[in-house]
Amino acid sequence: MATQAVNAEHLAERYQQFMIVAFGEAILASGGQFAAFGFKPNRVIALVLAFAITALLWRIYFYRAGLLLPAVIAASARPAVFARSASYAHLLMAGGIVLSSVGDEIIINHPFAKPNLVWSAVILCGPAIYLAGRARLDYLSFSRVALSRVIGLLVLVALAPVVAFLPPILIAVVAVVILLIIATSDTVSWQFRPSKPTPPPPRERYRG
Repeated sequence: MATQAVNAEHLAERYQQFMIVAFGEAILASGGQFAAFGFKPNRVIALVLAFAITALLWRIYFYRAGLLLPAVIAASARPAVFARSASYAHLLMAGGIVLSSVGDEIIINHPFAKPNLVWSAVILCGPAIYLAGRARLDYLSFSRVALSRVIGLLVLVALAPVVAFLPPILIAVVAVVILLIIATSDTVSWQFRPSKPTPPPPRERYRG
């Protein structure tokens, strides 16, 4: 049992380090883009919004499942198989962070540029992909998915073409508001309905 606990801690730490590196790269990329323009008011606002998106994604990961991963892995009937499935969830989240980082560059480089559907999709769909991976991790950890993640994902995707007429900096505001609502919902739901690590049965967990 002690060996299993140590292995669980070690694996969870590796997942967390992987995510920290992804978040760190996103922040460095935003800082690099901002440095090219200096402290102009519109660029400062754009940087703050880009950082807020990354910070909220970080908060959504580490709250609940992110911090409970060691206990979840230890409670799993098949830790090795769980690790593989959880790796896919983390890769999906990392892909969302990378796309969101591209969106951050758009927000900082072209805060009030002419509306662009592709830019709108990048800014909003990066967090949406991230939420898809985070919802998967939720299911692996608690045998259920937080409704706020599903709704947030669908709203982000649905709004991408709707807000395409807005400049990137205002699309970023939309992304921040949605992510802030999800992060707040996480906190509220945890206060009233805390979840224990309950990985689903192996037959359900890793089908397909």
